[in-house]
Amino acid sequence: MRNDRLMTLKGFLDSFLKQHQERPEHPFCFVLGAGASKQSGIPTGSEMAMQWLCEMHLAEDFEGMPLEKWATSDKLEIEGFDLNVIADKSSIETLDRFPEWIHAEPS
Repeated sequence: MRNDRLMTLKGFLDSFLKQHQERPEHPFCFVLGAGASKQSGIPTGSEMAMQWLCEMHLAEDFEGMPLEKWATSDKLEIEGFDLNVIADKSSIETLDRFPEWIHAEPS
């Protein structure tokens, strides 16, 4: 694990509280688990992150950019964001073709 990604509990809580107070338009979402529920049809954390990213891309990309060019740390305001960390090339190509699950009706 990279040391620049580690922080103490007090440091995390302080950072979390500041984020909550100073940037309420950027709420937190915790995705917990190790993918064990995948067999039950529950998406993995990476799959959910890609789904949310694709939904944002569809709603906010007014320039018609491909997902891999649009999803930058500056655009998303997420320091150090790297699309390659959550997706491989095949999943990016699939998302660019507007996957079926984006248009699915809620069950």
